[in-house]
Amino acid sequence: MTSHLADLAEILDTGEPVASVYMGASAVPWSVRWIRVADQLRSDGADPPTIRALHDAIAGRAEVAAFAGRSLEPRVLPVSGFTQPDLGRYTWPAHVLPVLAWLQERPACVIAVVGQTGAELYAVPAGEHTGCAASSVLRTCEAVLDRTGSRLLVVCGDRLTAHALARRLSPVIEVHHLTSGPRSRARRVADIMRAAARRWTDDAVADFSGRCRDRGLGVEGPRSTLDALATGRVQELLVVHPDPTWCADEAVRTALLGGTRIRVLRPDTPGAPLGGIGGLCRSTLGVVRA
Repeated sequence: MTSHLADLAEILDTGEPVASVYMGASAVPWSVRWIRVADQLRSDGADPPTIRALHDAIAGRAEVAAFAGRSLEPRVLPVSGFTQPDLGRYTWPAHVLPVLAWLQERPACVIAVVGQTGAELYAVPAGEHTGCAASSVLRTCEAVLDRTGSRLLVVCGDRLTAHALARRLSPVIEVHHLTSGPRSRARRVADIMRAAARRWTDDAVADFSGRCRDRGLGVEGPRSTLDALATGRVQELLVVHPDPTWCADEAVRTALLGGTRIRVLRPDTPGAPLGGIGGLCRSTLGVVRA
């Protein structure tokens, strides 16, 4: 996740239009799908060299997001399990919301496989692997969680260790215990990650409705949200996707480059901001709508 976010920040930092291409999984031949995507890019004004560079970078590949521009070499990001329709856009700023939505469903997670003599810790999607002795499992888990920025820990194996970690880390860190074997572990962990992502999104919307709407600590609507982002007042940006509002890409760029958290909402999310975009703010102000 950290690598993808760093790539997106570089892609968004360019001052020129960027071609954004998304290719999901499909039984339709890739060459047929590319014709439609290339037509979309041309209709937006993309130049032939940029289209050709993207074609060469992702030819035949599925479940990828790719970006390129006149001064931006093609960047290809794997998005395994991407299910949205193929898409090609040539805009400034780049259209990165689909990647953010994909990442949100796959939050950072630490998996601790605990045995009698120690534990093996795996950080996903960071790819980090750490081993430790039984006497340092708690301390090592804390260090890996802090290093990866994860709020999610899955303990496989010893129940007493899982309970000790939960007592030590909750409520800041969600701790789950699995007794299933290695064959079903990946599926169970993926289910836990998706459920956590949905729960955190629900919490963000509830916080927006309560803290912002009821207590006047936020903004909603395109103009007011852009103004608040421009002055650094937004703590967390809430934006609807797909079918985002007209300023979504600009708002996402400002938020991502400014270090503001971004929460992507489905269009049918109850309590979503008016106009499809809003934000929880750092300082007290009345809820402004525009």
